[in-house]
Amino acid sequence: MSLKRKKVAHAVFLLTLWSLWQLRNVKVFNNKSISICKLIEDIKDTSLQYRSSFREVSWSEWI
Repeated sequence: MSLKRKKVAHAVFLLTLWSLWQLRNVKVFNNKSISICKLIEDIKDTSLQYRSSFREVSWSEWI
């Protein structure tokens, strides 16, 4: 696996953990449920926003 791909995989992994943590907080502190589809959508949206910090990675490599 190339270094670029490792960076992308690591970033997506961290964003997934962050999204799971946010989901947990919503459940614990607000007693609300979020669907898995919404969770996945949030992970995708956040990863695309963070993609701009990986300028050396092309869109095709990111997706």
